[in-house]
Amino acid sequence: MSTPIPEIRECLHALARRCIMHSDQDVQDIGLMLRYLAEETRRRPAVTRAPPSSAPVTEETRRMVIAIHSASPDMRMDQIAAMFNMSQGRVSEILHP
Repeated sequence: MSTPIPEIRECLHALARRCIMHSDQDVQDIGLMLRYLAEETRRRPAVTRAPPSSAPVTEETRRMVIAIHSASPDMRMDQIAAMFNMSQGRVSEILHP
């Protein structure tokens, strides 16, 4: 049987409140730790992803990638990608649609 995280958090908060009201300082410290742990069960805010680092692929860029590959078939895809500030995967998508 599993207990949902919000219910666990509420139990930790209830225990923390009882401990914090206790006369013994050690028990109060345990209450503060329980409160901290209860808050640690909350979801973290969504992390914003980094903006795309590849340049948008225009039809002109697509034609240039194909032309470079045709002129220099031994050139590696990562080298072509660096020329256009795009990923090797994007070059592969262009060359192998």
